[in-house]
Amino acid sequence: MRLLRYFPSPARQDSSIRPSINMQFLVDKMLGKLAKWLRILGFDTIYLEYPALPEIREQAAQGRIFLTRNRSLLHIPGAVFISSDHVDSQLGQLYRAGHIDFKEEMWFSRCILCNVPLTNVSNEEVDTLVPEYVRRTASSFARCPLCGKVYWPGSHLNRMKERIGLIKLQAAKSLPAP
Repeated sequence: MRLLRYFPSPARQDSSIRPSINMQFLVDKMLGKLAKWLRILGFDTIYLEYPALPEIREQAAQGRIFLTRNRSLLHIPGAVFISSDHVDSQLGQLYRAGHIDFKEEMWFSRCILCNVPLTNVSNEEVDTLVPEYVRRTASSFARCPLCGKVYWPGSHLNRMKERIGLIKLQAAKSLPAP
C-alpha cells in the first residue's frame, strides 16, 4: 500500500550501481523472511520452498536473480550467495551489491503472501472484511486480487518504515566513499 513517506532516498554513494525498480528475485527456502521483506519493499519475489534445478535455471534465464544460502547452487548463472542469517543484514547486502534500492513509492505495493501487486479499494469494498474499528480509522485500503487479503495503514506501519530506514542507513554507512 502506498502510504506516508518518512525516509527520503538520498542518492547512493556509488552512482554506478543503479538497481532497477523492475528487479525480480527467486528465493530458496532458506530465505523465507528475506522473500517477505523484498515483497514489502515492492520487489517481485518468487519463494520456492523446494526448488528444482531446472526451475531455478529457467527463472534465472528469464532475468530473475536467484538468492540462496546454499553454496552448492552458486554454479547457476546469476546466483547470489546471501551470507547472513539475519534479514536486516541480508537486505543490506543486497543494497550494497546494487540489487535493490529503498524506493518508498514501491513499499507496501505487493501481497506478502502471493507476490501479486495490490489494488486500492474503497471502504465499502472491505466493509465485511475488516473490523469495524479499522473501517472507521484507516485512511485507505488495498487488497490482493489473488488471495483477497486486505491491507491498511495500521500501527505497525511506522515501525516497519523505521526499520527500513535503519537498514538503509546501516547499509549506506558500509558503502565505499566516492
